[in-house]
Amino acid sequence: HTNAVVEILAQIAPELDYQLVRDPREAVRGADVVYKYTPPRAYGHGAFTLEGGYLARSKDVELVAHNDTLRAALLGRSLLERQDGFYLQAVCGFAARWRIGARAEVAGLTNTRTKPGGASESFGDSYRLTAMIDWTLTEFSRLRLQGTRGRYDLEEGPEEIGEIFLQAVFSFGAHAAHRF
Repeated sequence: HTNAVVEILAQIAPELDYQLVRDPREAVRGADVVYKYTPPRAYGHGAFTLEGGYLARSKDVELVAHNDTLRAALLGRSLLERQDGFYLQAVCGFAARWRIGARAEVAGLTNTRTKPGGASESFGDSYRLTAMIDWTLTEFSRLRLQGTRGRYDLEEGPEEIGEIFLQAVFSFGAHAAHRF
C-alpha cells in the first residue's frame, strides 16, 4: 500500500517534499480531585472548595516513507512527543454571598519532542495565575471580578499577559427549587 502511494507521488510531482506516517499512537491520561466543605451557615458563608487536576499526553508517530534519500535511513523510526500540565484552585465563601478564589495552571512541565533521527527538543512551560472575587446578588445572578497574570512560551519567545474583567452571570429557566 505504502509503496504504491510513494510511486504515484514520485510520478505526479517529483519535486514535492512528502513524508508518510502510520496512524499515530496517542494517549491522554488525566485525573481530577475535588474536596468540598459546606457548613450550615447561610448563603455560602464558610464554604470551601479545593480542586486540582493533572493531564498528560504522549504521541508516537512512525515514519514509513520519505522522498528525501538522506531521510530514508529514518524509516521505521518514530517521532515521540510528550506534554503534561496541572491546575489547582481554591474558592472560599468568606461572608454571606461573597467568595474569593485563586487558581494556578501550568502546561508543559514535560514538553519534549524526539525526532526519528534521535535529536531531542525541549520546550518551556507556560503558566497562568488567577484571582477572583464574586458576589451572589440572588440565586439567579452573580457578579465576578477576575484578574489573570500569565506567561506563555511561544516559538517567538515568552509572552507575558495580564487580564482584568468583570463578569455578570444570570440563570434563567426551570430548576429544582422553582418549576415554570
